Amino acid sequence: MLTIQQYTIYIAKIVIPSIIIAVAILLASIIIISRRTRIRITEGFIHIKIPLIAEKYIPKPDLDVAYITDIRDRIELRIVKTLKGLKIGGWKFGWFKLLNGANALVAMSRRSTCIVIRLRNNQYLLLAPKDFSNVVSTLKKKAWLT
Repeated sequence: MLTIQQYTIYIAKIVIPSIIIAVAILLASIIIISRRTRIRITEGFIHIKIPLIAEKYIPKPDLDVAYITDIRDRIELRIVKTLKGLKIGGWKFGWFKLLNGANALVAMSRRSTCIVIRLRNNQYLLLAPKDFSNVVSTLKKKAWLT
């Protein structure tokens, strides 16, 4: 049985540093994932790569509808469960289950306005990269968004 002094030393030497290290690793993961997430757009496909989490090619024939919306106004697009990914504050990367029951590949960096792409198989892409206006412009040029 540990004394109060031994228990205090254990907390100070083991538990607290372990928590600090875990938080540091989590924050570093978010930074790395957000900086290395890539969205490639051509006339024929969109390729999304989220390091360590997901990679998806979407051929244009798989597109059902694409639009820009404020995610806060679309209750059916709210994330209810993390399938494989990270969700901390406004940072969301990976596969998630939406309130409407569909799965979504999400790459969002702390903004509520996002690009929503619904696929014919009822999967969604929710995209809000840091270079949002450039991605929207490219999607329009390549005729993914009208």
